[in-house]
Amino acid sequence: MEFLDPAGARTGRLFPTRSPIDALHLGNTTFDVSFIDATNPTIFVWMSRSEMERPMAPTDVELLRQAGARKMRLDPKAQAQPKIAFICLPEDGNEGGVDLEIKAYSMGEVHKAVPMTVAMGLGVLANVEGTVAWNYMQRHANDSGTSRLHRGDGIVRIQHPSGFIDVGAEVGANRSVQSAKVCMTGRRLMKGNVWW
Repeated sequence: MEFLDPAGARTGRLFPTRSPIDALHLGNTTFDVSFIDATNPTIFVWMSRSEMERPMAPTDVELLRQAGARKMRLDPKAQAQPKIAFICLPEDGNEGGVDLEIKAYSMGEVHKAVPMTVAMGLGVLANVEGTVAWNYMQRHANDSGTSRLHRGDGIVRIQHPSGFIDVGAEVGANRSVQSAKVCMTGRRLMKGNVWW
């Protein structure tokens, strides 16, 4: 499935702050983030593996989301937008060719999987040079020689709490996004035997 020309539907531009990477502060902690408006305005917060494994207090997540909303010039009181998602690199030696892991929040709660529009936004983010996803994926690829982006199809595999999803984007010159796409989900819906 593809969304054609998905950039700026809510804010008028792919990067509402005009920058592919920004910073958000929570107390004494500074997070690398990318604010993106592709299919759905979303704040993508980069975390280390150890940070990702420690749950953040819901009130802190909401404080980050509200601070990001103000930077995106969106209403910080509206819980529906922007969404917020935390991303990191997968564990070394992961099975299934995972490129990124995500923990997304929707209406103040951790999503059981990942909202489709947020996943597609991450597919765009991973394909646009200079964003948090692009920068860390490229650094990881240079260190390990493993990144699906080297295949040239723009597809990345994301691991979420319930499984996997393959997403991507077609990005042209000057960071113009022609499409955001989702290829498949890896969530088992049913297992069993059929007798006749």
